[in-house]
Amino acid sequence: MRAVRRERGRVSVTDESGHSAHYDRVILACHADQALGMLADADAMERTLLGEFKYHSNIALLHTDAAVMPTIPRCWSSWNYRMARHANEGVEASTVYWINSLQRLPTRQNYFVSINGEDSLRPQKVLQRVRYEHPMFSCGALRAQSELPSLNQRHSKVYFCGSYFRYGFHEDALKSAFDLSRVLGSDVWN
Repeated sequence: MRAVRRERGRVSVTDESGHSAHYDRVILACHADQALGMLADADAMERTLLGEFKYHSNIALLHTDAAVMPTIPRCWSSWNYRMARHANEGVEASTVYWINSLQRLPTRQNYFVSINGEDSLRPQKVLQRVRYEHPMFSCGALRAQSELPSLNQRHSKVYFCGSYFRYGFHEDALKSAFDLSRVLGSDVWN
């Protein structure tokens, strides 16, 4: 999407090809910085609140390399935090999710998702590599976060939801969408 603009009681959405369509309401279900970048007519409140959120790129790796897990299997948990020292680069933090435990996979093969820490994995054990952007929660972002729900109560024709409304996880994006649907449920039919 190239631009979202409120015009004459409706919302104009212009796509990448330059085609515009008009809608009664628009929901921007994306990162805060992406939403702000799409809003051609962002008001002061939107610029202030959405502008507080910055994002950091992380690599998620689906793999079968148990060598990154604690050496004692009884110490394995669904979420495992690692610190790895690199010669000239300092310390890198990573998280290893034990997918078998999180999703109760019916297999003997253990599957893991590591956020960062690619240098610690044996390349032949990596099944998929995906780049994600995660919100960074500065003091300003945390202050703005408490005011985000007010953006969706202003009847401005543009509404927001995303993981930045809570802790930055996919589940938080879903919860914010449910919260928004409750707000719109009473508003849409009036």
